[in-house]
Amino acid sequence: MTVSRAINAPHRVSAETLARVEAAIAETGYRPDPAARQLALGGDGDARIALVYPEAEEARLGTYLTACIAGARQSGMQLVPFAVGAGRSEREAMRLERLDPQALILLRGAGASLVRDALPACAIAAEPEGLAAVCTDETAAAYDLAQRLIFLGHKRIGFMGALSDSLTDRARFEGYARALTNFGLGVAPELVVDAERSAIEAATRLAGRADAASAILVCREDQAAACLAATHLRGRSVPEDVAVCYFDDYGIGDGIWPELTRAALPVAEMCRAAFRLLAERIECARTGRPAPPIRRILFPRAVSGSIGRAKRRDAQPGSLRRVGL
Repeated sequence: MTVSRAINAPHRVSAETLARVEAAIAETGYRPDPAARQLALGGDGDARIALVYPEAEEARLGTYLTACIAGARQSGMQLVPFAVGAGRSEREAMRLERLDPQALILLRGAGASLVRDALPACAIAAEPEGLAAVCTDETAAAYDLAQRLIFLGHKRIGFMGALSDSLTDRARFEGYARALTNFGLGVAPELVVDAERSAIEAATRLAGRADAASAILVCREDQAAACLAATHLRGRSVPEDVAVCYFDDYGIGDGIWPELTRAALPVAEMCRAAFRLLAERIECARTGRPAPPIRRILFPRAVSGSIGRAKRRDAQPGSLRRVGL
């Protein structure tokens, strides 16, 4: 394994180890077998890329996996799926070492602890510190959604997310709060619920208020489904009585809940961009050129579905006084 790295990726071994391998090659007269090398790399000599993703999210990552396979094919790379579990970092590191990839792609939810300094890597829909990434500005996306709702006359806008546990959801809350503040509405604490423990319980609590929200920003697909169910149980309809907008992080909402408005990620475009970014870093590593600076490529979220306008009663001064304005 060490000899393989010294021959194929000399930047990944120390100068002392490289000198020892080169001395051994000179002494034994070793020459790489092209046929065996192509077989090890998938038959065509392409770079072997480990696609790292959280095992627990495998069922929801189908859109990403399909897009990554296409992106790797277009970039002339061989993709090897690599699922990681929780709390097994040493074991996962050993597995990855045996795989000996030339680079890594990290999908959302996969930690960056397996990345080594000399190994080119790029994250998709995540922003690990010190890695190239293709992602979205979640604060700006939430601001845009909240602003759209305000322009449609909504004054009582709720928010639902895993605020105690998710950095992404807190970034979305920041955008939501900024939009409300900028337009003179302010955040109504009673309309902000933490759905970390139970989405249906949080949605029921939010929908059951006498002064319920006329619109809700929701951070997860399952939370959006809970909002839809809780709203119907209260005898209200979506989007006629309540406009529910959610962040579709996995690309699974298309056609499932037509009543809801979703802010989706352009997954295919993001994956293609990630492989282009990775190819650039691999080429630098192979040729010994300095790696380019860490780059962030930001994609906008695409909003699909029509957002219902606020009913006249929701825009009356009395409703604004209830939130302290």
